[in-house]
Amino acid sequence: MAEKEKEEPLKVYNVSGSTAGAGSGDFHHYRNMRRKEQERLERMEKEWVQKTEQEKFEIERQRKIAELEAKTSKKAEKRKRKKEKLQEIKKLKKEAVQVNHIPNDGTFLQQFSAAHKTDNQKTDETNTDAKPAGPAEHAA
Repeated sequence: MAEKEKEEPLKVYNVSGSTAGAGSGDFHHYRNMRRKEQERLERMEKEWVQKTEQEKFEIERQRKIAELEAKTSKKAEKRKRKKEKLQEIKKLKKEAVQVNHIPNDGTFLQQFSAAHKTDNQKTDETNTDAKPAGPAEHAA
């Protein structure tokens, strides 16, 4: 994949070499053009390396960001559940205090015995409405 995206260097065709028949200034011209081409190739290689490193960095960065976001949302959900549970416990405690409210004025025994009497009366009423079970019904 990396090799396909790499730019191909351009070939310089108007170069005169340092061979016989060349003028005295052609060698300096050739050397100057060769140096520029080599610098261009080095610059292209450096840019390519920087580009690939930057892409790798961005991929790793995105992976870490996603991982941290998942971790953060998981912890936030846990805090939310804990908060809801504490609110529910508070609500249940408040309801329990209202239901099990026992005044501290010394009348607890009187209230309990009055409630017990009404419970006994209700139980007696339900027993008198039902038919008494005879010995024949138990044997069957």
